[in-house]
Amino acid sequence: MLNLSEIFQTIQGEAMFTGTPSIFIRTQGCDVGCSFCDTKYTWEFSHQISDQEEAWAHLINRSRSPEAFKMFGFRLEADFLIQKLKAWAPTVRHLVITGGEPMAQPGQIRAFISEAIVSGYSVQIETSGTYLIDLPGLSSVWITCSPKIGMRGGREVLAQAIARADEIKFPIGKPADADKLIKFMEDHDLDPQKIPIWVQPLSQGKSATDLCLDLCYRLGVRLSIQTHKYIGLD
Repeated sequence: MLNLSEIFQTIQGEAMFTGTPSIFIRTQGCDVGCSFCDTKYTWEFSHQISDQEEAWAHLINRSRSPEAFKMFGFRLEADFLIQKLKAWAPTVRHLVITGGEPMAQPGQIRAFISEAIVSGYSVQIETSGTYLIDLPGLSSVWITCSPKIGMRGGREVLAQAIARADEIKFPIGKPADADKLIKFMEDHDLDPQKIPIWVQPLSQGKSATDLCLDLCYRLGVRLSIQTHKYIGLD
């Protein structure tokens, strides 16, 4: 069963799939410890609801759920979740599995993705790069790696995760972040002509955006501006 935090329908506003109507499936459980994380309620997992119908109702109404429900997750079987998604949003066929950290539960993720692909979905995973991307036979899954370097959880970014990534997305808020990106690209011998590398302002403020623009011009990386926020989506 998948450990889940919330499910919502939106427009993917970042990186390669910008503009794509998507169902976001947020997993529960993460030990990376990013200081700037805006979903810290996904860090811990404590399962308390056994009825899947009740869990589903909370998952798709997370913003209206009691505050206590935001501090633990819900569990759903893969086939149950697929059937619910088909009925709930029948025309949206792109799934974005984010976190939390999806690859912290690799067996459950593999089982769900396998069923999702058979059911006609395209699948994208957003990951910190600190867990193995263990998806044998699932090469069509698009991996967006946002490498979390030097976070307080103490997890290392793995070379295997970077090698499997289809794109790299790097949040930038201050000059030190730009320096970190440059070193990261050197350490992993990353060529933005061979793999898309996106810089993304941590805010919509001018200073962070200007930093990202400078990196685009200097390094040949791309700009991701969180389009969904500009059009008023979460």
